[in-house]
Order: sequence, then structure tokens, then C-alpha cells
Amino acid sequence: MLFLLADIWAPYKQTRFGVRGYMPHPKQRFLIDLHNYPITWRLRPMETKIIFSNTLEWNSGYQATISFGDKASFEFATPPEFRGPEGFVSPEELFVASAHACALTTFIAKTKKAGINIISYESSAEGTLEKVEGQMMFTTIVVKPRIKTDGDKETVKEIVAQVEKGALVLYSMKTDVTIDAVIE
Repeated sequence: MLFLLADIWAPYKQTRFGVRGYMPHPKQRFLIDLHNYPITWRLRPMETKIIFSNTLEWNSGYQATISFGDKASFEFATPPEFRGPEGFVSPEELFVASAHACALTTFIAKTKKAGINIISYESSAEGTLEKVEGQMMFTTIVVKPRIKTDGDKETVKEIVAQVEKGALVLYSMKTDVTIDAVIE
């Protein structure tokens, strides 16, 4: 028997922070029987929880080493603005970087799926840390990509809008993340 695997995407996700755009969550997989008409749907079991992990080892003062299994390890520290030493990546920078990296990887996945050729993608990101109701928090992250494509620029703009609303890490953050793209 021949089966086709199909993904069903939820139109939106309700969180404690409100409804955010189109999000592929929960993702359900179905097997479609191509030999029998009408098409039959069978639910295929799938992981509903994925765990990502890392380990930390405190070095001294405000410094520690973070390890991601066999992938990578590096030292980080509290930023100098919070009495940390100079020359280390900070958790705050990693927070902004996670949004930045997720925007890129989601964009690339969506353009590949749409069959759009990307010639180059360079971007910068900036997170704003402010005091809100007596607590410091990131209020905004702005990702500014410069995208060169030989594909349809309007479709690329639509994909950027989808990424802004539905990229996994961006969607999971309480922070307002915007993508201010220049498409050439």
C-alpha cells in the first residue's frame, strides 16, 4: 500500500501572552492512503514534547562555562553593565542571538519550501532592555536583515511577515520581536 505523509498546521496558538499569528503547533502527522478512494486519514503517533538541554559549570565570580553536549562549549559572564567582566558573551546577548538565529533558520526553511532562491542574507539584531513595573526585561528585539533574491520580492516579504509571527523562538518570547527587512 502507498501512503503519503501530510502535516496539518494549526492556524494560531493561544498563549498566556495572547494569540500570535500562524504557528505550526501542534503539528500532527497523518498517513494518507493513496490507493483507496475516498482518501482515508490515520493518525500517526508523534512526539509532542522535545527536550533541548545544556549544562553549566560555574568558574568563578560572574563567569561560567555552558556546554551543549558534543556540539560546543564556551565561557559566558554577566555583562559589564551588571558588574561582569569584559570580553565575554552574556546571557542577554544569547537571548537576542537566539531570536536572531531563529529568524534566519525559519526564513531559510520557508523560502526553500516556497522554491525561492536566496542569493545572500546578512542581518543585525538589537534588543532593548528596560525597566517595566520595577523589573528589567527585554521590551523589543529588532532583527534587520538585508536579503538578496532573484525570486519574487512580494513573496519574500510575505515570508518575512510569517517568520515574524510564527518562528518558534520568537513566538515563545514575551518580548516584542520585529523584523525590519530590506529586500533587494
